[in-house]
Amino acid sequence: MKLPFGFFGFNDKGGTRFLDFVSRTLKQVNCMKNIKQFFLGLLLMAATLTACNNENRESKGLNSGLVYTDYKISGEENKEAVTIFVQFRMGAKNGSTLVLEDGAKVELDGEQLRADSAGKSGAFYEVQKRLDEFSGTHTIVFTDVEGKEHPHEFEFFPFTLAEPIPAQVQRNAVIFNLEGLDSIDLIHIILTDTAFATDDINSIDTIRNGRLVINEQRLSGLKSGPVSLQLFRDKNQRVRKGGRTTGQVFTTYGLRREFELE
Repeated sequence: MKLPFGFFGFNDKGGTRFLDFVSRTLKQVNCMKNIKQFFLGLLLMAATLTACNNENRESKGLNSGLVYTDYKISGEENKEAVTIFVQFRMGAKNGSTLVLEDGAKVELDGEQLRADSAGKSGAFYEVQKRLDEFSGTHTIVFTDVEGKEHPHEFEFFPFTLAEPIPAQVQRNAVIFNLEGLDSIDLIHIILTDTAFATDDINSIDTIRNGRLVINEQRLSGLKSGPVSLQLFRDKNQRVRKGGRTTGQVFTTYGLRREFELE
């Protein structure tokens, strides 16, 4: 499907200049292992140009039923902290961000979060917790100006590989045993090589009893050599009230590995 330049935030003239820039720059990139990352960076830049400019507003006088609560909890194996990122929006997921008025608050396990604001993200409430101390069940409580509490419970359990991945892996069948998953779970798999033209693996797989198998047919699209593996477990709880979605609690945890695919 051909998209108009306006889809990326450019007019036709600006879009032509952008494509010319991409074409010229790609010709100057000689190292094949960096082309893929470079092009993804350009896409990210285009997405950033189209990001909405969040306008901060106070929630004063706004009915709590019209507040969209957006809770994001994220962690990675190689990072020491889990980030709890909270935003309140006017009416819907893409509404203006809100700063809670005096008397209203948001707490994580009884600890009150403080308001902050930055660039395009708008107003937010954030706290970081040690990864090695955060496993388990937690509760975020939004208390409106009338003193009514709106609690939301979530679970955060990291997972890991049961054994190290060898430095060289044969492509006849790649098998990973994972610990910390449910008996049936969903894992987002991203497996990329260093070649620009090959087909990477980017899918959400159903994992049973912690066993992840990537067969030879799926691996056939990857070039032999260095590959990067990323595994993520994402869970999204929708918050509903009165028959409509009034928020979400999104948790994500991931790990990364690199090895040689033979």
